[in-house]
Amino acid sequence: MTPSRTYDFFLSYAGYAKAHAAAMAYELEDLGADVFFDGNLKSGADPAKIIRAALERTRVLVVVLAVRPAHTRDPYYQDAEVNAFVQLLRDADEKGEPQRAIVPLYVDQEVPFRDIPLAAHKVVPLALGADRDWRAAAGRLLADHGGARSAGPLSQVESLQRSLADARDRGDATAERRLKHALVDARQLAEQGPPLEAGRSLAEFELVEKVGSGGFAEVWKAWDRATGRHRAVKVLHIGHGANVLTREKFFEGAAVMRELHDLQVVQVYQERREVVLGGAQRAYYVMDYWPGGDLSQRRLETSEAHLDRHAALRCCTQVAECLLAVHARGKLHRDVKPQNVLIDRHGHALLTDFDLVGDVDASRWTKSRMGGTPIYAAPEVEHGTGKPTVAADVWSLTMMIVFCAYGAPLPPEAKLERREFVNELRVSDRLKAVLLRGLEVKPRNRCSVGDIAGALHDELSVDPPLEWQRMARVRPVPARTVAPRRAENDLPRVEPGDTAPGEVVMLEAPQRPAMVHIPAGEFMMGSPEDEPGRYGDERLHRQRLTRPFLIAATPVTQAQYEAVTHANPSKFGGKSNGRHPVEQLSWDDAIQYCNTLSALEGREEAWSKAGDRWVRVPNAEGYTLPTETQWEWACRACTRTAYWSGPAESDLAAVGWYGQNSGGKTHPVGETNRPNPWGLHDMHGLVSEWTADWYADYPEPDSDDYAGPESGVLRVIRGGSWSNLAGDVRAALRVGRRPDIKGRDLGFRVVLPPFRTRA
Repeated sequence: MTPSRTYDFFLSYAGYAKAHAAAMAYELEDLGADVFFDGNLKSGADPAKIIRAALERTRVLVVVLAVRPAHTRDPYYQDAEVNAFVQLLRDADEKGEPQRAIVPLYVDQEVPFRDIPLAAHKVVPLALGADRDWRAAAGRLLADHGGARSAGPLSQVESLQRSLADARDRGDATAERRLKHALVDARQLAEQGPPLEAGRSLAEFELVEKVGSGGFAEVWKAWDRATGRHRAVKVLHIGHGANVLTREKFFEGAAVMRELHDLQVVQVYQERREVVLGGAQRAYYVMDYWPGGDLSQRRLETSEAHLDRHAALRCCTQVAECLLAVHARGKLHRDVKPQNVLIDRHGHALLTDFDLVGDVDASRWTKSRMGGTPIYAAPEVEHGTGKPTVAADVWSLTMMIVFCAYGAPLPPEAKLERREFVNELRVSDRLKAVLLRGLEVKPRNRCSVGDIAGALHDELSVDPPLEWQRMARVRPVPARTVAPRRAENDLPRVEPGDTAPGEVVMLEAPQRPAMVHIPAGEFMMGSPEDEPGRYGDERLHRQRLTRPFLIAATPVTQAQYEAVTHANPSKFGGKSNGRHPVEQLSWDDAIQYCNTLSALEGREEAWSKAGDRWVRVPNAEGYTLPTETQWEWACRACTRTAYWSGPAESDLAAVGWYGQNSGGKTHPVGETNRPNPWGLHDMHGLVSEWTADWYADYPEPDSDDYAGPESGVLRVIRGGSWSNLAGDVRAALRVGRRPDIKGRDLGFRVVLPPFRTRA
């Protein structure tokens, strides 16, 4: 951009601060100023030449917008554009050239720019204690140098606020009511910016008609000139686009929708688009346009488009199954409601509007504001009394089903007197019972999404999809390549058509880790006599596993353990929101988790209690602990060295937390970010892992599928922990512990038999 006329403000910015610059330009124009809004300098451009040309045509005020990175106190950092600008101004001072007012603005990434100090200075970095009213400072400078054009909506808000305060002081109730209404309208205009109009263009998209609007954004039907098709364009309001956190959350929702395109989720084609309109930056994304309306409209419609109760509940069933898959991929929707469910031309439900999307582990949750529509928002979300979890989506889904069964807009009693309200619905007693569980005040007392889906299937007399509760085939991860080994008999035996080693068969869920396929195979178990740190019970011998199995990609986390048992005995924690491994567990605790998880997922429990002893149930398909053989085979992944990553301690440091690098504590699972060749994390260190076996010397002769003796005193733990020396986290290390012992170094991971082919 080359300056061509006189401007009040010159506004230059670094690429990563573009949205801040656009929002500031909008506010400056609101004051009535002419703004030169520069783009990033292209590669090879001469910043000094461009900035000098802009300065020559800047009549009153120069504004520089830059970001001060968190790791430095240097306000100018290494931004060539800002440095060139500063040097030119210093040269102008030395030559006695006319001086101009200069307002540097330094933006903290986590603070909205309106809260950042800004004042009129001559090339002086500003401290955080300086004048925070930068709009007032800019307005004064503008007035001192010739005044401004007509003020905009932001200035109108400030004027109305002053008038409202005066009316209150006078006790003029009539004027106060009038000004309150005017202030609401002015604030809406200020937040949403100049209204978009049909016929306006956003890049290659021509706006046709507005089809929806909310507190954060509006949705337009638009004509895509590039493809010759109608699309839906969602545009963030200007006031929210100025906040970097809100804008990134908006784009994150689009990215998640695009990632989930293979589910019943509206497809996003372009997830991050920005354009400058009228001096203000508009953020938007592009998705499929569905003319069938949303679930709320269709349920309340009185024409042929009306959905009856049966059809509406069928749509709720589809949403429930979609949410199961969304949760299995580690995401929360956080705003499930009829308005966010679109109906396609075949009457199928499509989930949309992931603007409030969050992680299942709630690692980025803040309680700064409520998300969602009040009647569909769970109590802990509405009142900010707890972090959003899967249970929050359960509440919202349940209330949506209540709406579909009721067939009219929900009155306040639906939430305030929900037991009486639900009992009046025309649905079966079983569905009523599930709905009441879904609307429990305490999140831990609510039923699961799977419970709701099952009750809806029964209500509609529809057979559920095969294996839908397990979500095992939601989105298989591409198989990892296993590097070939010299020893042919150490390779896994993989028959044509078998699942590849390391393929994720079940994605991570709130109640358990991701489950990875491990093939049958033969390997050398134990350690050679010359391996440093070796103990006498690690006899090197050939071992064969005749059956494949599934094993957890990580140790069970605190959040996953708590989701199943409603308890967390761990001593370590932190700000990972449950991603640390659960510890302080006995062997019995681990088995109890396995059985409870099996029951939750409809599997036969793998262990039963005979008096005070646990007994393995033959051929049960439920969760259990790995045998020693399974654990070491999965850990080694066809390697033969002390650690799967190599023979030396230097090879260990990059893949495991142990005494020399752990800092005396656990860390979130998978934090080393280097899995073994079969995709398993934290096999060395972090927490010692319980196995299913009683401790004993390896038997002679060798036997296939070795699983320890029938009885014993100690159970075997494997892998070592955060507190051990390097030699005690080797793949071959074996340690016996009493099964009732609980320690800060004891955790576990689970295994499953592979899925059987069903008729």
